[in-house]
Amino acid sequence: MAFLDFLINKFSANEIQITLNRDVVIFQSGDSSLRLEPVLYLAADSRNPRVLLIGNSIDLTEPFERIDLFDGKQILVKGLDKTNALEMFFHFGFTQLAGRLALVRPRVVFVSGSPMSEIFGGYERVVLMQTAANAGAREVVFE
Repeated sequence: MAFLDFLINKFSANEIQITLNRDVVIFQSGDSSLRLEPVLYLAADSRNPRVLLIGNSIDLTEPFERIDLFDGKQILVKGLDKTNALEMFFHFGFTQLAGRLALVRPRVVFVSGSPMSEIFGGYERVVLMQTAANAGAREVVFE
């Protein structure tokens, strides 16, 4: 079974490196990379949280509320917890790099960017591990 796992990991190229900074999050997998602003845009007129856009802003045609994932102020916006928003953000990044039909869940490596301990209240590793795993990561490690 270990040999089969080795072959899957070797040929699926499913490692994603994530560098977290306050103003940009960089997802890298092999030669592909994706730079996203750490924000979500929710529809302002919806009772339930409805995501309009994840990442880099464009001109939206309907009213929206912006969630800054790393501002450290708001915890709950329109009934959406920031950990759930972070899961959506990571899942979006994973699917943009690997595609929706990826056969193997990615191994995620968090590379040290700017320190986020003040935002996560000292639980940075726990929060990042849990949200990445819930977003679809097979394994989460820190460098």
